[in-house]
Amino acid sequence: MSFHEFLDDLGARIDEKCQYFGPKGCFMWFGTVRGGKGTPYGRIRVKFPTDLESKYYYVHRLKFQVENKMQNMPNDMHVSHLCHFSLCCKPDHLSLEPQMVNNQRLSCSDRCIGHDFNGRHYPDCLI
Repeated sequence: MSFHEFLDDLGARIDEKCQYFGPKGCFMWFGTVRGGKGTPYGRIRVKFPTDLESKYYYVHRLKFQVENKMQNMPNDMHVSHLCHFSLCCKPDHLSLEPQMVNNQRLSCSDRCIGHDFNGRHYPDCLI
């Protein structure tokens, strides 16, 4: 199986546990979550072709990787939720960006004034 076929299968596996939900049209994960009293994030156990064993990954990061056909996800970048829903896996609602931009998004839940970092503009939040 090629890596692209693996990603297609993984995307289908994620989609099986998601449903469209809410006024922003989010594609919400209804599988295993982690977060308890904090913000819940979807998780799924995956064994990549190059791994010796499976491990848990955050679903929104995997969905971004699948949709963008990325072989590797950069560990120093975050996948932000433009809709502010941590269980959303809709590709249009996800943005790969530095932690600084991800942190900026915490303060714009009712209005978005844009996000810039190191001379680069990142997508506005979905309000």
